[in-house]
Amino acid sequence: MRIGFITDSYHPRISGVVISIALLAAQLRLRGHDVHVVAPRVVGYEDDEPHVHRLPSLTVPAYPDFPIFRPDPRPFVEFAVRQRLDILHAHSPFLSGLLAEAASRRTGAKLFFSHHTRYSEYVHYLPWIPAKVARWLVNRRVRTFCARVDRVIAPSASVHRLLVADGVSAPIEVIPTGSVDLETIARLAPHARADAGIPPGVPLVLTASRLTPEKSAEDVLRAVAEMDRRTWLIVLGGGPLARPLSDLAAALGIASRTRFLGDQPHEDVLRWMKAADLFLFASRTETQGMVVSEAMACGLPVVAVEAPGVDEAVRDGQTGRLVTPAALGAVADELMRDAHARARMASEAVVAASAFGRGAIADRLLALYRAVGKERSARR
Repeated sequence: MRIGFITDSYHPRISGVVISIALLAAQLRLRGHDVHVVAPRVVGYEDDEPHVHRLPSLTVPAYPDFPIFRPDPRPFVEFAVRQRLDILHAHSPFLSGLLAEAASRRTGAKLFFSHHTRYSEYVHYLPWIPAKVARWLVNRRVRTFCARVDRVIAPSASVHRLLVADGVSAPIEVIPTGSVDLETIARLAPHARADAGIPPGVPLVLTASRLTPEKSAEDVLRAVAEMDRRTWLIVLGGGPLARPLSDLAAALGIASRTRFLGDQPHEDVLRWMKAADLFLFASRTETQGMVVSEAMACGLPVVAVEAPGVDEAVRDGQTGRLVTPAALGAVADELMRDAHARARMASEAVVAASAFGRGAIADRLLALYRAVGKERSARR
């Protein structure tokens, strides 16, 4: 198959969406398919992976690190024709979706859409539009785009329910779009704690996410402030709240035992996970919580705020605990003191994470591509 992934976000940006797209593309190539990733051009950045193509982009002054496609479908349509793509897979309903839709009309390629994000929870990035209006516009665009694709892919049952509740009537398949690189995790050694100035033998918890309002990392800091005073925290990820969160750590009295390590290469994130004792997560806006599955694959029990998406990755009492934001610190501290329960959950977490292995996800996606192709042939 000749497959085109088109995405509004890709390297050098670091996110679960970016990682999942890269892993899936690599797995599909290993299975003999011609896969191209198309993303906005990033000034000064050169891709080191094959078959990544950059289209002209614009930079929004408010978000200079997030270039967007120019709203002109012609370059992508010409690319799709030139590459003779028979699968177009959009990873956003917005500019990526508009370009993919135009190319599908021109080429007749089958059109798929992965709903990676709870878009209505991100309208604070459009402060010039009233939130109620922005949510209505976002949900309307999602419904409109979904009605025009051959299949919508939801990464979890909770997203499937959300789409149906929002009026999406198109066929929806539940396939986790975030996959876990189990082979790489198995070969990686843990980071040396001393690399971050952390004393040996202390309890170490870790969280990883973009440091943005919707990820609720401040709840993790407050939780650590309630835990045993020997507990250290590593925060992986960058974003606009890096400085306010650092100030909050100081105000809570945990700055001396908190390490903000910023954005890290993916393998370094996994190595830090393998160096920790517990993973804390407070986001309530996940579609799947890929980072949670990665932490589990690294042998970390997870204590997370119970929320859609995350509650399908973490099995409460088996691979971790699902709690309210107010209980995050107390439950994490209790589990940190119970080495036997932590070891049992770590073992079960590794087994559970295997369901999100990148090979299994790629096979399910290929099966869906083929099924839709047969449906089209039958209609003709």
